[in-house]
Amino acid sequence: MNDGVTKGNAAGDCILIAEDDATIAEMLSFRFSAAGFKPLLSANGDAALETALLVRPAILLLDENLPGLKGSQVCEQLARERATAHIPAVIITGHRRVQSTPANLQMIINKPFNTENLVATIIALARRAKLVNAA
Repeated sequence: MNDGVTKGNAAGDCILIAEDDATIAEMLSFRFSAAGFKPLLSANGDAALETALLVRPAILLLDENLPGLKGSQVCEQLARERATAHIPAVIITGHRRVQSTPANLQMIINKPFNTENLVATIIALARRAKLVNAA
């Protein structure tokens, strides 16, 4: 399946996946690798923030209920930084509420989620972000 995402394009196609459930994180890593992304995994919010600031991935996929900083707190801090404010974020959560809704938060997806729909959504958001940032 060719979804139009080119493989192997360094940080431009990186997706930061912050998920503390190792099974979910590995499954998402596999699925996004197959879609052409270079997944970076973080098991807690503090590591996710540090990785995002260093790497500046194309998109963020964050569990809201991470150890340390929550997914929305990671989004908030990245939205305040000029170098990372443009990075779109999606939060996945097993709860109906998210602590905050920062400017870079594009979508909240409840668990359990359909993996194929999640991948398609992330691809669309990454493409849109590339177009906006190129303009």
